[in-house]
This record gives sequence, C-alpha cells and structure tokens, in this order.
Amino acid sequence: MLSRFIYMLSVLVLVTGCATSGPASYGTSYDKGRSYCETCGVVEDVNRITAREDGIGFGAVIGAVVGGALGNQVGDGSGQDAATVAGAVGGAVAGHHIEKSQRATQPAWEVIVRLDDGRVARVVQAENPYVREGDRVYIENDLVYRS
Repeated sequence: MLSRFIYMLSVLVLVTGCATSGPASYGTSYDKGRSYCETCGVVEDVNRITAREDGIGFGAVIGAVVGGALGNQVGDGSGQDAATVAGAVGGAVAGHHIEKSQRATQPAWEVIVRLDDGRVARVVQAENPYVREGDRVYIENDLVYRS
C-alpha cells in the first residue's frame, strides 16, 4: 500500500511538472533550439503484466461475523466467549484469504521510460500504449503517449 502511494505521488509530481497540454509545445527551450519537457523520454522496456483488482475488504468482515456466530454456538460461559472470539478471528482470516483469491485479474502494461533529465519513470496502465523500446514518449495523466 505504501509503495502504491509513493508511486502515485511520484507520477503526480511528474505529471504536474509539465505545464502544457500536449506534445506540440513544451515550455522553455534549451540547447540548440530543442524544447524541454519534464515528462518526456525514451521507452526502455514494455511488459504486459497481470494486475489484481483492489478489493474493499468485505471478506474479512463477513468471515468474522460468520465465525463469531459459529463460535458462539460452542460451550457456555467464559468458554463460549473464548470460542466466539476465536471463531471471529479465524473467520476474518479465512474470509480475507478467500476474497483475495477470488479477486479478478486484469491485463495491464508496465512501461519503463528514461526521462530526458535521466530519471526513470515506471507507468502501469490498463490500456495498451502501443509503444516499444526506443520510442520517444511523454507521460500525461498516468498514461504513456508516443510523441
């Protein structure tokens, strides 16, 4: 989760750094009339990957309720309380694992871009970017586009 947050933050910083709306005009010029773009670069690698959809965690909640209810049927007094707690914990763990295994997987594309300033950007997107190694690209709104 933390790595996803860091990834999204870095992409957001990259995308907001380029104050233009398209590939035709990029900020200030430098070095023999070439223009500069903070999110422009060359594709180093493209990989088709499988991305798992994020769940909302109902599996653990439902498992805890069912496990607690079943545990409550065992024994009486403090033994019943312990069985209820154990059933709830066990049900939550089982429900989480069941939900996790049932989540749908989606094809995605991972594009590694060597930006003009030397940094490397990793973009994962659902749509096929139709780019290959060596193509000149720019990154906008967490997507890779051919320049």
